[in-house]
Amino acid sequence: MTDGAAKVLSSLNLLQDPYFQTVFDHLTSTDNKTFWTSGQWMTEKGGGSDVANATETVALPDGRNYKLYGYKWFSSATDANIALTLARISDDEGNVIQGSKGLTLFFVKVKENDGPINETIKIIKLKDKMGTRQLPTAELFLDGHQARKISEEGRGIPSISQMLQITRLHNAISCASYAQRAFSLARDYSHRREAFGKKIIELPLHIQTLARIDLI
Repeated sequence: MTDGAAKVLSSLNLLQDPYFQTVFDHLTSTDNKTFWTSGQWMTEKGGGSDVANATETVALPDGRNYKLYGYKWFSSATDANIALTLARISDDEGNVIQGSKGLTLFFVKVKENDGPINETIKIIKLKDKMGTRQLPTAELFLDGHQARKISEEGRGIPSISQMLQITRLHNAISCASYAQRAFSLARDYSHRREAFGKKIIELPLHIQTLARIDLI
């Protein structure tokens, strides 16, 4: 997600702004003391992956920036330094545009360096999940949290999609790498483990199983 956030900031031509150039430098830093991570907050309680129709978070103008109000049901990297999120901009009468054309992408600062999470971000519940437990995922309530609009109005989904593409690519590479690692360990072990008086690499059924895994 951090690489994806850096890509989004770059693709939206935000690096001409010194503020976002500094953010970009933190996201791409190789120094642990200055490196920042990014979250991706899209999913809401009402619709899961149906982001276009289920997003209810609203953005109220606040000077040059906005204040976000809404419940994010699945917020990845809860303890990140920054996050990218979607919301609907409300007019003076409280009206918003429904559907994907009403979604705009916002940049939020979650915390200052290694400080606590901003008090306008309420952690409702941490998710009890199977994988990546070191990366906390939570249900959050944004209670007037300051945000910067970084996409054109109504271009939230196309703008954040670049982040999704990179995170999915990373996941695919990781899955393939772990599978290859498991296969390599199994193949190595088969040359050392004995059963029925032979190394198991000599047993036809075991060879067949390894061959099928290797083809996958």
